[in-house]
Amino acid sequence: MARTPMRGDSALAALSRLEAGMAKLQTDVAAVDGKVDRLRMDVMARLDRHETKLTEIHDDITVTLGAANKAELVNDHTREEVRALHKLLNEVIRTVRTLATRVGALEGKTDGDAAE
Repeated sequence: MARTPMRGDSALAALSRLEAGMAKLQTDVAAVDGKVDRLRMDVMARLDRHETKLTEIHDDITVTLGAANKAELVNDHTREEVRALHKLLNEVIRTVRTLATRVGALEGKTDGDAAE
């Protein structure tokens, strides 16, 4: 019978160690949970910063592409205007040549009439 109280004390001591281990484990788990929450918040904050940067880059690209498209349209319109001016200038040159020929012919006739 002397062994029975020893086994009971031993079981109680083991149970007490187990409870202490469980309490430490719960404390450690709570600490890990706190660290995981903090890490989650840090990661989310970093993702938000990256999202903001990417949005700014996207906006810059959109503005730049818009400016490039506008410059291309201006260039196309300028090219069309130059073509139209070239066409008009050719017509003016043709008209001046025609008039120069007519004036020359008239002057030739006038000069010829004066010489006679």
